[in-house]
Amino acid sequence: QTDPISGINWQSELLQISRSGHELAFAVSVTYDILNDTVKYVKHNLPDVGRVLHLRQPTPGVNSIRDGSHAFCLAQNLISTIRSKRKEAESGLNLHFFWAAPNAFMFVFGQIARNLGPCILYEHDFESGRQGAYQQSLRLPFISSAPDLKNKEV
Repeated sequence: QTDPISGINWQSELLQISRSGHELAFAVSVTYDILNDTVKYVKHNLPDVGRVLHLRQPTPGVNSIRDGSHAFCLAQNLISTIRSKRKEAESGLNLHFFWAAPNAFMFVFGQIARNLGPCILYEHDFESGRQGAYQQSLRLPFISSAPDLKNKEV
């Protein structure tokens, strides 16, 4: 999907992984292509995921993002693309994110994507040397296991 003003575009590919899964996963390839690793992980570890949407820059690499303005435009366009591809039945369910992108870009995305609903982020375990070696790194919104002290008498 291309933004006519900035020329920003994401190539997208939607893969059906499971007929029984009702959640959606995203493979976001900015610095390198992570589709195969993501699909492998999802198939073996996330039975609730039915579809994977691969969003990639036309030429993934370290120069895919020029500057902060470019990152902001990419993030806005990415959110629009996610919203357009998400089914009504998936609204409110977990979104699973697999990234190959600079941390600064992910920060910008997170700042403007607060209303996407519950998100689970996965981090690739580079040290393992295995394909599809991911682990859950962050769940948003944060769910605190600490007691709520604001409403308690002391």
